[in-house]
Formats: sequence, structure tokens, C-alpha cells
Amino acid sequence: MTIRYEEKAFVRYFTAYNSCVKSPYTDFWTKTGKTIIHLNIRPGMDLGSATFIDNTFANPQKYNFGNQVSFRIGVELELLLPFNRNKWAVVVEPAYRSYTGKTSGLQVDYKAFQFLLGGRYFLIDGPSKWYLTAAIYGDFPTNSSLAYENSDLSFVARFGASVSAGYRYKDRLGLELKYSPPQPVLANYLALGMKLSTASAILSFRIL
Repeated sequence: MTIRYEEKAFVRYFTAYNSCVKSPYTDFWTKTGKTIIHLNIRPGMDLGSATFIDNTFANPQKYNFGNQVSFRIGVELELLLPFNRNKWAVVVEPAYRSYTGKTSGLQVDYKAFQFLLGGRYFLIDGPSKWYLTAAIYGDFPTNSSLAYENSDLSFVARFGASVSAGYRYKDRLGLELKYSPPQPVLANYLALGMKLSTASAILSFRIL
């Protein structure tokens, strides 16, 4: 008997063999036939770090606001896809987050609504699950300000990416650690700029 050296042929062969000898087996590629939807409430804490740079001088001035902790809250819609035993998912999450800091006469008060779209993969199936998520997002500032030299500088929407790793127990309660690399947040000032990065610890409570 010859078998083509490809995934589908091997799956068919071993499925037929195990069925013939009545040996238990698991087909990880069988479709479940339906998309499962979960709705999660996700409160958490952000550890933000912001740096402001003024390039109007011969020697650029750099101001570091340091690490600041703030509260965040989001609602996540998770769609488990109907293949590979629902190990892949698409996630959509609107959230509210903020960052405040003060240094050398500067004061920043940043608040934003964040909209995130990502893909998730579950590494382990069972009551206890570990997963990885990669996502893109947009932060849309609201009622935010940066006071610098008697002027209030404006913020603009920023777009970036994030990666996270998480744990979930019985699809009800979970904890996720997420990191978002530095992204510019100020409007297009000729010689002024500020970047903000965030590491987050997020709890997840399934309500649907």
C-alpha cells in the first residue's frame, strides 16, 4: 500500500487504521461544525512608561515620566473558530485605559478608548488552558492633555500592535499578561514627540 506524503493522506490512513483495530484516537483536525462565542469582562492594571523629547535645542531634551500604574477595563468578544478543536479564535475588545505622570515641570494626563482586533491560539486543551494572542489596536484619546512651557499639546489616535500570553480555567476565569511596544501619541509637532509603552495584567471573567 502506498500513501501520498501529505497531511490529508496520513490523516485518512491513521483514522482508517485505528477504526479498523478499534483503537481510541483523537482527530485534532476534525471540524466542530459551529463557531462558539464567548463574552468576557476584563478589568486590569496597566504599567505605562512615557518619554517626551524636545528637539528644538542643539542638544535634544529628553523627559522620562517613569513607570506609572493605572486601571483599565474592557469587554472582549471571542469567536472560537470551527476547526482544529476550536483552538483558534478571533478576539475583538473595546477598552478604556489611561496614563498620568509628572516630571520637570511637565504633566501628562492621557485617557483613551482602545479598540483591539486579534488572533488567539490555545496551546493546551482541557479545563486548564494556556493561550497566545497577537493583535493590532487603535487608541483614541479623549479629554487628554500635556502641559509644556505654558502650552497644552494635543494627542492623536495611535495605532500599534500587542502580544500577550494567558491562562484560563474552565473557560470562566483567566489571567493575561500583555505588552504593547512604544508608540507615538502626540500630534505632528515639528520638534516635539512623545512615546508610550504599556505592560498589562488583565483578569478575565466570562459572562456568556
